[in-house]
Amino acid sequence: MKISLIITVLAFAYVHAFAQKSVIDTSVYGKWASVGGIQFSNNGQYLSYEINGQPLKGSTTVVKATTGNWEKEFTNVHHGSFSEDSRQFIYKTGKDSLCLLTLGSGELKYITHIKTWQMAENSPWLHYRLDTPKNQMVTYNTVTGQQRSFDNTINYQFFSAGLAILFRQDKTDQQVTMLWADLSKDETRTIWQGESPGDLVFNIDGTKLIFSSADSSKTKKQLWLYRKGESAAVTLKIDTLDIDHLSNFSFDHTGNKLFFSVTEPATKPNPHPALASVDIYSYKDAKLQSEQLLQNQNHTFTYVYNITTRQMIRLAGPNEEIKSVLDCDWLLVEQNNGGNDEEWNWNKKSLRSIYLVSIIDGSRKLITENIPEPVCESYQLSPSGKYVVYYDLKVKGYLTYNTVTGKVHDITPGEKVNWASDFGEDNALPYRSLAGILGWTPNDQAVLIRSRYDIFRAYPEDKIPPIDLTNGYGLKHHLSFKLYPDISSPSGNMIDPEKRLLMRFTNEDNKSEGFCKISPTQPKDPEFLSVFPGMFWNPVKSRDTAIYALDIRSEQSAPNYYLTSDFKKFIQITDVQPQKSYNWLTAELVRWRTPDGIRTQGILYKPENFDPKKKYPVIFFYYEKITGQLHNFLAPQYADGQRIDIATYVSNGYLVFLPDIHYKMGHPMKSACNTITSAVNYLKRYRWVDTHKMGLMGHSFGGSETNYIITHSHLFAAAISASGVDDWVSAYNSLRLNGTSRQSYYELIQGRIAATIWQRPDLYLENSPIFKSDKVTTPVLIMANKKDDAVPYEQGFEFFTALRRLGKKAWMLQYDNGGHGLENDTDNKDFTLRSRQFFDYYLVGKMPPKWLTEGIPATRKQIDSGYELDTSGERP
Repeated sequence: MKISLIITVLAFAYVHAFAQKSVIDTSVYGKWASVGGIQFSNNGQYLSYEINGQPLKGSTTVVKATTGNWEKEFTNVHHGSFSEDSRQFIYKTGKDSLCLLTLGSGELKYITHIKTWQMAENSPWLHYRLDTPKNQMVTYNTVTGQQRSFDNTINYQFFSAGLAILFRQDKTDQQVTMLWADLSKDETRTIWQGESPGDLVFNIDGTKLIFSSADSSKTKKQLWLYRKGESAAVTLKIDTLDIDHLSNFSFDHTGNKLFFSVTEPATKPNPHPALASVDIYSYKDAKLQSEQLLQNQNHTFTYVYNITTRQMIRLAGPNEEIKSVLDCDWLLVEQNNGGNDEEWNWNKKSLRSIYLVSIIDGSRKLITENIPEPVCESYQLSPSGKYVVYYDLKVKGYLTYNTVTGKVHDITPGEKVNWASDFGEDNALPYRSLAGILGWTPNDQAVLIRSRYDIFRAYPEDKIPPIDLTNGYGLKHHLSFKLYPDISSPSGNMIDPEKRLLMRFTNEDNKSEGFCKISPTQPKDPEFLSVFPGMFWNPVKSRDTAIYALDIRSEQSAPNYYLTSDFKKFIQITDVQPQKSYNWLTAELVRWRTPDGIRTQGILYKPENFDPKKKYPVIFFYYEKITGQLHNFLAPQYADGQRIDIATYVSNGYLVFLPDIHYKMGHPMKSACNTITSAVNYLKRYRWVDTHKMGLMGHSFGGSETNYIITHSHLFAAAISASGVDDWVSAYNSLRLNGTSRQSYYELIQGRIAATIWQRPDLYLENSPIFKSDKVTTPVLIMANKKDDAVPYEQGFEFFTALRRLGKKAWMLQYDNGGHGLENDTDNKDFTLRSRQFFDYYLVGKMPPKWLTEGIPATRKQIDSGYELDTSGERP
């Protein structure tokens, strides 16, 4: 790929000063300095950010000008916010004071006895409640200084720049008074009194308010409507429905229609004492009894109510889901027949239909029926409601449905394009994750669709062939594009045809990232603005100006903030680099071929003080494709069973290798084994790799791969397998904790068998390491938790018992509070330490801990840790 403009102002400076640098240990966990929480003033002239985890200072907040040298730094700040006019920064101290900092001068104004506070969005109004006997709430205009106080205020809700709803209540009275406060006009009106108001919803311009109330003297809730300018709220009567069961209120774009859901609680008859308590499973059941017994049996309906005509229309019922609500007269409803979503490949009751439903009269038009649930995700309405666009499995492209004529058009005819994203490219599903819709041009004239590598402009009536806007550049150079800022969403978005689109891109070959612009109308090579060997995260834009802040990082440079207005020049505004005090890491992309002839990649991490004359132990860690993280910054942290703390291992003299695994359908475990063992063969060429001290570590599917590799290879000196499967035969017909079957996982999803166990029993046996447990020579540490919902606990346990029966060196950890991973710091610390002690003994030659040599009796659980090293000479 040739790109003439390479970013020059952004340099990931890295000083190789090895001497006197400390190695990383657990003492730095939780104390690692990092930046976060950046925000702009509306005019873009000021910004604030936090620096957390500083060893001496703790957390600080910095407020500074985006140009010039003005800057203030504060400690113990909570939830700072800029004022609407960009003149003040408002924050609460650790005590009870609210501070108003005048930007540019540094002048501070304090308001004491603050209980709670809030800045209304896009508004000059600051609202705070005082911790005083009167429970006083104050509204303060940060621009004009206008101020109003309200006593006995128990709650408040703000809609827009000048509108607030206040709730007052005297301590001696249960009645709540609701006030409609137009703060900009200094007008307040009592619009309602009663008990327990809730469910407040405004229409889009704040002229109407819907809310509910519960009255202790009545058995039913009431629904109320208030219109701006009227004297009081009035009861909104929907006589045919039980108000108690209404929820999810929202107005349409006109403010005349109210959407809501009605839940009808399931009625469950009392069991007959003379009948047996028995679950009766039937092959005709849409869902397994085990799933039915755990699922919510309530029925939910969705309605639209016309406030003016009092007409109510049902839009969706049980087993139906509204996919999108736009500013038009249509919406999409997805209907299923009650079956489990994951059984679509054989269970007809799991197939779905898509309907176009009118919010005017409730009429329906069937668009597609009997389609698998994954395909339903592609359906969306155009912004004006003229078309439904969706992906079709048969044509392997996109179609549109004209909502007026009902005609269907193939808008990507003859285009042999991979419309999938890079996620799940080796998946057994005939439908893969789509790159998706970028947006629409005005009046639904054209729709922009992402392919795996390029951007296409398609026309909804297929009268004009689709246009490859990126001119095939992405496919040629393995670049993937995303709209930046990312405005793609299921509801569709408007694309200005007069402006070039700002895109972010990723090079899949070298993992570099950058920015470019493309034309939304004409096929042209992208105009590249910047390219850099790193990653950028969490973009933030000033509301009123074209200035952006990005968190930019690399494997050797900690995340820091940079400013840009043109995505060509970047100005660094923070420089927090805690890794410079430690023996850090380097990362390089390694390429080799597997035995199948497939070219693949991996990341090799080395210590900063790497010496090619030494020999290093190496840990292999793997999960699907992982090299996209080449330039990510890896802060030291406790492992939760699902990841490895690469920074700490490498700092302490390990190499860590992360390969991409390319899967062959039906042979996923063999594919992983071939990838890992061929990576070993590749690394053997380097004298600094200690091929006698290599370890494996994998979690979930990676844990399954670990189990398989150690039953088919003797290359590894130690292995850690967390939450992995060992017996695909028994796991295939097992249940998740929610009562659903795991069959689809092995047939269609990550298991990648693409066949049932009866069609290809040989493949289920081939992928099951339990049947070759006797071949294991590698000491293995297993984690299997009873609350694991993804992989049955019995899988890890039966692998351990098999190895124990065979006299193999095996240990198993079961955390009572753990699930598929670990859920709390105590367990994370424990797993991190035991994993490190395990590898340190087998790969480095350190003394073993007592939990390895002696074990911990069940009676000493949570009493003895066994962390202490065994100096008796006993060996595991």
